[in-house]
Amino acid sequence: MKITSRFAILPVNRRSPGVMVLKNGEKEVYAFHISYAPDDPEYLVYADLRSFLGQDLSFFYNGRKIAPPSLSGEASVDNGDRPRVHFTAPWGWINDPNGLSFYRGKYRLFCQHNPFGDVWGNMHWGYAESENLLTWTWKGEALYPERIDSTEFSGSAVVDEDNTAGFGCGAHILIYTEADETNGFTQNLAWSSDGEHYEKYAGNPVIPTICRTNRDPKVIRHPDTKRWILALYLEGDEFALFSSDNLLSWQMIQRFSFPEANECPDFFPLQTPEGEEKWVFWEAGGKYLIGDFDGRRFTFENRRRELTKRNAETAAYAAQTVSGDPKGRRLLIFWEKTEMKGLPYTSQHSIPLSLSLIRADGECKLRASLPSEITERLAAKNAGDDLPFVFRTALNDPVRLGAHLLTRTENGIALDGKPAEAGSGEILFIADRHSLEFLADGGTTFGLWEAGIDLKELPEGAEAYSIQI
Repeated sequence: MKITSRFAILPVNRRSPGVMVLKNGEKEVYAFHISYAPDDPEYLVYADLRSFLGQDLSFFYNGRKIAPPSLSGEASVDNGDRPRVHFTAPWGWINDPNGLSFYRGKYRLFCQHNPFGDVWGNMHWGYAESENLLTWTWKGEALYPERIDSTEFSGSAVVDEDNTAGFGCGAHILIYTEADETNGFTQNLAWSSDGEHYEKYAGNPVIPTICRTNRDPKVIRHPDTKRWILALYLEGDEFALFSSDNLLSWQMIQRFSFPEANECPDFFPLQTPEGEEKWVFWEAGGKYLIGDFDGRRFTFENRRRELTKRNAETAAYAAQTVSGDPKGRRLLIFWEKTEMKGLPYTSQHSIPLSLSLIRADGECKLRASLPSEITERLAAKNAGDDLPFVFRTALNDPVRLGAHLLTRTENGIALDGKPAEAGSGEILFIADRHSLEFLADGGTTFGLWEAGIDLKELPEGAEAYSIQI
């Protein structure tokens, strides 16, 4: 069948997946796991075939040639119960945010995406763009798996303003893990000159396998040495820093242990309240180290701190910061594993949080706050206003949110009896259709519950504001 439209419409169910293979003649060009069910579908997913337009492709499922699926120039998606200010893919599963960056006047959000089901697998890099960090336009798949057993794991993005890699001044560079289950994981590049089409670097990998499942490269520019610095997860609680002058050739400059830490590192500078530069090393579980970095070595305090406590019903995980924010902020976005029951998409990303360093309890800590994109859109909430909204309360008395009840506990707070750690004092809550997030302890603690919020009345005893979008 000649591919004349962008999307192949694939009916699926939630049973055990098989393997679908697309071939051009005898050549296999695309393969993925999918519970293909044309006779017993539960919902529809869409194969983005933009890269194969004009080609003649044959479709095979579990080794047998099948009738070609229907094609469409657009994907019809269910928006009825979608979160309002939390990013979701139009269909399929998402997890880690990847490649968060500002490029050509827009914020770019990439993510681990399974286009073919509502469970983990088939890791592509889906991507979207936004002008306001709250509403996102889905663009499609930026990176496709190499093979059925080699997919595209997490990574980051930078803008190469000085053409250090040779792809052109201002090229948008993606740095990602090729998760090859057979040969070991490697670190690779893809690039774009327009923010629309991404081409994998012919010289990949740029960092060969060090440990079998080393992964999640996060790159930042170090202005003092005019070099690129890459943080990488190795294995166990081991991480490494690499240095490069061109993004193509990397040298390991440091390897260190971060006890109780795991994967998805981030590494960035912030100013203390006294104006001193400190570097923060971050891991997937919300723990972080604070120290100094001279372009060659990270010297850090032997003290682990954490922004999010992973004991709420649903954990915020695998957060990444935005590269190149035009306002100079260090913005952070989490993956939140919220289950959208009965819908063709699963999981969301958190609201963006603006990070700073503060002095609290005699030590330096990360503080998260709402960015101006949210605070400038707050208006006093009236009865009958729909989601999303934020509210502040000391929670001295229980607060009812429709069918839910927020209470104080001995060690923190709870939603319907499900606990989360939080100190005394005022707490800021952010309510959307599938989650209730909170900032406590002056912004040094972030957490959430997965919760279906449907509330048009004002929460009693709380100062509430609608988010105007």
